[in-house]
Amino acid sequence: MLRFITCSICLLIGLGNVTAQELEVLLDYEVTYVVPNGKKNTIDTISIQLDKKGHFLFMESNSMGLNLARGVFPDPNTDLSGSECSFLLDTQRMLVYFSFHLNDTKMFLQMDVTQFIPINNPMGDDMATLNLLTEKRGDQIQLGGALYDSYLLYPETEPDQPIILAIDEKRPVDNAALINRVIELMLQKSKSNVPVNLDIPNGLIMAIGFQEESLMKAIDARDVNTKINIQHSFNITE
Repeated sequence: MLRFITCSICLLIGLGNVTAQELEVLLDYEVTYVVPNGKKNTIDTISIQLDKKGHFLFMESNSMGLNLARGVFPDPNTDLSGSECSFLLDTQRMLVYFSFHLNDTKMFLQMDVTQFIPINNPMGDDMATLNLLTEKRGDQIQLGGALYDSYLLYPETEPDQPIILAIDEKRPVDNAALINRVIELMLQKSKSNVPVNLDIPNGLIMAIGFQEESLMKAIDARDVNTKINIQHSFNITE
């Protein structure tokens, strides 16, 4: 169950209705992660920007955009190498805004994340509350020449296989707001009406993994002042 939660969270970090109302988003941090790709046996690199409140995640990803663009341009001879693709996840409304540019072609989509999570029941209905607890470890994790406090995150009923987190508490991020809505959505989709109680420190998450494997590690983090205005397109200033 815990691995299912973690992989879904990572998937939504590393992804409606169209609205005419303008949305302005201010982002505070950019973090670059390395992520093992088991299918390709490679190490991928992704950069994500997010705000202190944990309400938005922004990513520019040509590889993800190209996969979507192939559905629009089915001709395999179409050159998509010059395309620009951006994604913005609203973690509170669980909407993804997608922007794609290729020469004179421009696409803007607003997608409901609930359509991307399969309907199943991996968690069951036998819990009164899903209590996710955090326990601070005695050691620190070194990433990019800096040391970060490490934590164990685990369900109260399954403490034997915890997630290991490294958190930069000097860069505050409301991780409960960032993650809690994702877990609630997964429970709703699995038809499990289980309340979620998430105990997790505030701070920029620098690494996620298990004892035997790493799911993602930060190789760089910095403060940013990125503003994104959305009204059927992205207008980004830094």
